[in-house]
Amino acid sequence: NGYRSRAWKQQLQEKLSDQLGLTVTVCHYPPGCSKWNPIEHRLFSYISLNWAGKPLRTLEMMLGYIRGTTTATGLSVQAFLQKGFYKKGQKVTTESMERLHLRPHATCPDWNYTISPRLGKALWGKDRTEEGSVERRFYSDVSNYPAPGDAAPLAV
Repeated sequence: NGYRSRAWKQQLQEKLSDQLGLTVTVCHYPPGCSKWNPIEHRLFSYISLNWAGKPLRTLEMMLGYIRGTTTATGLSVQAFLQKGFYKKGQKVTTESMERLHLRPHATCPDWNYTISPRLGKALWGKDRTEEGSVERRFYSDVSNYPAPGDAAPLAV
């Protein structure tokens, strides 16, 4: 999910922002700076210590060591194997990129941006007619969602 990935931005727009009606802000670390990522410092070293010197013969064994990792401050890990086949070489066209509701930030606009939901995209099975509303109703927070069976959310 590097800052240049068109597919990453497109999937955030379609699978998260449009379907759930969320505004998503993304801030990537600049190239070569992931070493400053606090998660890497707080977590990855503990994973390495947990499986140090142990043969990683299967994916389940590797996942078991990762899941069994806990830091000194109590941070624990959830890990799972995502099975499936992903098509390689999928291209996102320039036209598709232009249709994204992507607003670059003033500071480091290549690495920091906000994606907003697009109008007319399905949310809870209805089309939005104007900003922040749906034909039925736009649910802006979880406490206002319909009761189960009232309306079915779209699959993410």
